[in-house]
Amino acid sequence: MRTEKSLRDVADAIEQASDELDEILRRALYEDPPTLSFEQKVIAAARGIDNGDPLKDFLTSDEIDQAINTLADIYTITGVLMPDDWY
Repeated sequence: MRTEKSLRDVADAIEQASDELDEILRRALYEDPPTLSFEQKVIAAARGIDNGDPLKDFLTSDEIDQAINTLADIYTITGVLMPDDWY
């Protein structure tokens, strides 16, 4: 026989789930932040810049160089041509 849950039971379950999610978020932010791949760091940096955050908060100087070189490679592969007298 199945027992019906009351609204209080549902509210308690939602509160408990919310508390557990808050704890997961706290641990991720302060104890053991997730490690992002280079590509994920670049995406996070782009989104951060859109929010007005400085690029250096997301990428090291070497990672910025790598991101620019990667973008240049992508442009080259997709057919973007440089003028003969570009430099």
